[in-house]
Amino acid sequence: MKQALHAGRAIRCILFDFGDTLWTRNLATYKHADRLARQQMVRAVSTYIEPQLFPTADLEEFGLLLDKLLHHEIRQRMRQKIGYEPDFADCTITALRQLSLPHLDHAAGAAIFEASRVRIPESRTVFPDTYTTLAGLQERGYILGVVTNRSHGGMLFQEDMRQIGFDRYFDLSMMAVSADLEIRKPNPDIFLYALKQLDVSPQETVMVGDSLHADIHGANMLDMISIWRAKERIREEARAFSSFTQPATDEQRADPQNADDIAREKEAVWRHAQKYRKWEFDMPGSDARPDHIIYTLSELLELF
Repeated sequence: MKQALHAGRAIRCILFDFGDTLWTRNLATYKHADRLARQQMVRAVSTYIEPQLFPTADLEEFGLLLDKLLHHEIRQRMRQKIGYEPDFADCTITALRQLSLPHLDHAAGAAIFEASRVRIPESRTVFPDTYTTLAGLQERGYILGVVTNRSHGGMLFQEDMRQIGFDRYFDLSMMAVSADLEIRKPNPDIFLYALKQLDVSPQETVMVGDSLHADIHGANMLDMISIWRAKERIREEARAFSSFTQPATDEQRADPQNADDIAREKEAVWRHAQKYRKWEFDMPGSDARPDHIIYTLSELLELF
């Protein structure tokens, strides 16, 4: 398996996405953290615009309206200019104007958008095998890096990464964060930025992520080895429409006699993901084929 995956390459570096790759949203805490962020955003708006001008006296309702319009504007601009981050301050100003509120300058828009930040430690849960896998790869001498699409970056994001212990595995100053660079996966430039920081070539690098459009398509364009971590919800949907009914257990995956069955199962999951009709539908590279598919991060220790 290692021979087939590496294809004779001398792999030195493994790049990771964050969301749904190393962590997932904590459903028990995310809603609360998101609500607090909306409240912060409303308070920030009220420093520039008199509350009596808001389209509703209910501040909770106003926060929901603004949040919905803001994220719709962001998604629209991302689709219009794939591979680049939109101007989040201008998106915020546009969303406020759609609520018939006075026009604000760019600095005010940036401050209001920053107030909408949801902090990572309070809203995400690191997967159970993340730390042990990263430590195992690090012990084997691999350089570990990050390429992630995020609307909020900067020093606060680095602070979040230190708080959850990721600074033990990644040089935080070398992370490629789209909000900081104004470019997004699958734009090859964001990968090249990370590779330059880490002083490795695409042919020495593997990209691990959950998005066929952003991670796999982006890696494939640079001839990096691509590894797709299939989301649990996609695997569940695939099981409902495919011939297999239960996911493979760790013991089954470890048994060489089951290799063909496991490969067919993962192929079915990938084919289902090509039809996954949400954010990635009709996006370039949403049908990208990965070099390898994993369900859990610890499978990387079998490959490397």
